[in-house]
Amino acid sequence: MTEQVLSDDEKNALLDGVSSGAVEVHSADGPQYAAVKPFVIGPRARIVSNSFPRLESINAQLASRLADSVSAMLQVEVDITPRAIRQRSFADFCEDGPARCLAIGFTAAPLTGEALVLIDSELVSPLVEAFFGGNSPESLACNEAAHSPGALSIVHLFVRELLLTV
Repeated sequence: MTEQVLSDDEKNALLDGVSSGAVEVHSADGPQYAAVKPFVIGPRARIVSNSFPRLESINAQLASRLADSVSAMLQVEVDITPRAIRQRSFADFCEDGPARCLAIGFTAAPLTGEALVLIDSELVSPLVEAFFGGNSPESLACNEAAHSPGALSIVHLFVRELLLTV
C-alpha cells in the first residue's frame, strides 16, 4: 500500500489555515509562476556553397594511405596528390573527361548505387612497368589502342588495393 503524504492532523491544520486566510491559495486569477511560451522553429537556412571540408579531408587521407599502400606494393616512392573536389553532372564529366581511360565499376555496401574508378590510359603502361620493377622511358610514350589482358589485371590489382585502402 502507499504511504500517506500528509497525516490527518496535517490535513486538518492545512484546511484550518486556508479557511482562516493564514495559507494563501492561488486561483486562476492569481499569480502564475510558470508559463509555456510557444517556440517557433523556422525553416532551415540552406548553406549554398561548393565547399566540402569533410570530404576534402577524407580525400587527403585517402591519397596519403593509397600512396603508402602502393609504395609498399611497388617498393618505390609514390606520390599521390589529391585534386580539388567539385560537383558536376555525369554528362559534363563525359564531355570534359579523359578521351581514353579505363573505367572500373564497383559497389560499396551498405551504400546504394555504383561508383567508378577511372584510370587514365596513359598511366597503364608506367604502372605495369613499375609493377615489374622496371623504369623504362619507353613505357611513358606508349600509345596502345588496347591494353593487354595482363596489363588490365595489374590495373585491377591496383584498383582492388585502392578499395581496400578506403
